[in-house]
Amino acid sequence: MKEFINVLQKSALFKNFNISDVQNTLSVLNAKCIKYKKNDYIFKTGQTTKQMAILLSGSAYICKDDFLGNRNIITKITQGYIFAETFAFNQNLKVNVNVIAETDSEALFLEADEIINEALKTNMLNKQLLINLLNIFTEKNIYLNEKITHLSQRSTREKLISYLSNEALKKGRFEFDIPYNRQQLADYLSVDRSAMSNELCKMRNEGIICFNKNHFILRKKTL
Repeated sequence: MKEFINVLQKSALFKNFNISDVQNTLSVLNAKCIKYKKNDYIFKTGQTTKQMAILLSGSAYICKDDFLGNRNIITKITQGYIFAETFAFNQNLKVNVNVIAETDSEALFLEADEIINEALKTNMLNKQLLINLLNIFTEKNIYLNEKITHLSQRSTREKLISYLSNEALKKGRFEFDIPYNRQQLADYLSVDRSAMSNELCKMRNEGIICFNKNHFILRKKTL
């Protein structure tokens, strides 16, 4: 785990912790690391968990699949991303998504009860841990609201413009990379891949955007 201390220090859970603080906190949190191969399930729909996780290496995606096999990607997760906290802190809830390793990956698992017990202790470090937890939940709520905004658009073009505009706003520039390939982007926006690709080409021909794989440039001000 030592090789990932810098990753953990940069994660939202350990914001404003120094390396020594991270090490000391982990020592009392019953932390454990698990490695996964590409396409392994890290969490599976229907299970329950007492643990939240931090992705230490690799990448994965959170998705929902219906009984017909249609996939809706909720988000892609990369190094340092925290996930499953909602289900870990409310153990009456069953996990309602799949978390699947996109590449060979490794994740750190932390017991939710241990985190709460530690956060409730009266010192400044544990107060910061509690503040960080609240910030994590707040940021996830904002992210889900953003996705609802994209999906509520009526047409594929409107969904694309909503998503790309939001990405540009977050990056602070009109040229940026997105974390999805074409199929993943279609799954994220809940649209047909072919229809989405056609719409992207139309937007490029109209001079609205320029793109190469997952690299985009917005030519007209859509923010």
